[in-house]
Amino acid sequence: MAEPHTLRHRHGGEDIHGPPEEALAADDAEDVKKAQSAAADDEYAYHRSYEDDPLGYKGEALWGDDLTPAWDKYIDGVVMVALFVAGLFTRFSGLSHPSEVVFDEVHFGGFTNNYLTRRYFFDIHPPFGKLMLALAGYLTGYNAELNFKNIGDPYDLDNLCSVPATFLPLWQVPCFWVLRFTPALTGSLLVPVTYLAARQIVSSRVTAVLGASMVLFDLSLLTVNRMILTDSWMFLGHGVALWLSFRTWRQRPLSCSWYAYLYLSAVFLGMTTSVKWTGLSVVGAVGLRHLIYVFELSSKLRWHKVLQAFLSYALVGAIIVGFYLTCWYLHFEVGNHTGPNDDWHDEPFLATLVGTEAYEKYHGPTPGFLERTRIVHEKMLWANAGIDTPHPWGTRWYTWPLLEKGLNCWLKHPDGHNDTLQLVYMMGNPLVWWLGLLGPLGWLIVTMRLLLRGGSLAARDRTYVFTGLFLWIGWLANFMPYALITRVCFIYHYIPSFLYLTLLFPLTIDFLIRKWSKLNVIVCALCCVAFAAAFFYWNPWTYATTITAVRNDEMKWRPTWV
Repeated sequence: MAEPHTLRHRHGGEDIHGPPEEALAADDAEDVKKAQSAAADDEYAYHRSYEDDPLGYKGEALWGDDLTPAWDKYIDGVVMVALFVAGLFTRFSGLSHPSEVVFDEVHFGGFTNNYLTRRYFFDIHPPFGKLMLALAGYLTGYNAELNFKNIGDPYDLDNLCSVPATFLPLWQVPCFWVLRFTPALTGSLLVPVTYLAARQIVSSRVTAVLGASMVLFDLSLLTVNRMILTDSWMFLGHGVALWLSFRTWRQRPLSCSWYAYLYLSAVFLGMTTSVKWTGLSVVGAVGLRHLIYVFELSSKLRWHKVLQAFLSYALVGAIIVGFYLTCWYLHFEVGNHTGPNDDWHDEPFLATLVGTEAYEKYHGPTPGFLERTRIVHEKMLWANAGIDTPHPWGTRWYTWPLLEKGLNCWLKHPDGHNDTLQLVYMMGNPLVWWLGLLGPLGWLIVTMRLLLRGGSLAARDRTYVFTGLFLWIGWLANFMPYALITRVCFIYHYIPSFLYLTLLFPLTIDFLIRKWSKLNVIVCALCCVAFAAAFFYWNPWTYATTITAVRNDEMKWRPTWV
């Protein structure tokens, strides 16, 4: 009787003879055994590079880890898709309501009209977000005829645009919905991006989902994402820049992947800064961390390698500035006709615009691109400083973390009486914001205990302390400067700081209970459920759902709300 076909295979230092399936099974068993052994040495495998290199400069890529089953690297993709879909659901539900001008749609809708009619206008913020709104209108055939004159003015529902674009007109939808679409889509993307960033600094997937859920269920972000505003691009650029920066610091210095992540992060830092100057805070925080990074590298690399790193950072600065100036170039090129803000400028500047009398009559020197940019920035600084008129919904910086007061964006009594109301009230999710403060507070307590213990810090402790310090600095740097600003400020100025809490809170949770995986799952699940419950309790103020005056009063947990 013939013997079955056998396979001779070197396995674990021994020769194995037998049917192919037995040898392959042995291979699989040995692979699993190796993976389990490695995981036992370091329960959270992607931090193991810190054991030999505390600064994490040899950091292995999170995805595609050889010590995990092949299918495991795809779980992150599935989680990200699920988070993105959840983001789409929350951002797009009832997006056409209210079908009236809400809050600062008065301004940004008007800016969009100006771009599409090629009229120059002046604003106190850089132009990237406004250019994106105009691009959405241009691609879908918006005719710039919507009225954005006053809050509460009804939109023309018969003014239709082609979705997804005029060259592929699958649907016809009201144009105001199209203009709200792009901020909503951008806000939806921030949810999985936050997960990606958290995955770089926490040891479990569940804890990273906790950070993403803080973005998903926050009501202030949701409110901004559902209006014709530009902040959503700034927040997305902020999140992507942090993720790419974390990835940069996990690569081998000066490797191809290090350069790739570094320069990509520069693009998104430029994008953030080109929406609002508030984005400079994340540039400063990331830049400071890079300086510390190079200082630490100086003891590990030769001087010419350190110089090479500094030259790379110089190019990063050039990319950020180049992105910023490109946006201004497009601003002047698109809005090259006389517009509503001509009285802001003198005759030489106006001579660069088509349709002004100065264009026809002035024969002196006209400013070039850089000179026009300088002039506009001087006026932006002056205009920002001049916003000193009190506002009933203005708030001071120290009231933001505890959510003392929100911002009333739109109000209507649908039955004509005060018994019922519809309201768009910009306010953070109270449980998300308040629990989020345990992130910086917990980091401070844990760090003090670690330092007072004496001796050198273990690798994981060192990683936690320095990562938390970076996020702490970012959190403070985004809202503490408002202590020096005399102009009226609002609750939305705190949102960039809040984004750091969506990383610092899960980082602290992860550090404290990472050794007890079941407890970690329970704590994260309870937090997510609490965030979701608060979301559904207070979201009538975001979706402008019709509620009774009694229900509205029940939602006022603080007397200063609404």
